[in-house]
Amino acid sequence: MSARQAEQALTAPTRPVRVVPAEDPAHGPATGDPTGDDPAEEAR
Repeated sequence: MSARQAEQALTAPTRPVRVVPAEDPAHGPATGDPTGDDPAEEAR
């Protein structure tokens, strides 16, 4: 990942998956740590 890509990732709008409250049962346990089901996280 280039520095520009890293900067864009840090400044990008919150992804829809983050809008779901962590305590929402559909979102799974509230661990405070994103799981590996996010494509942007998987790309790192």
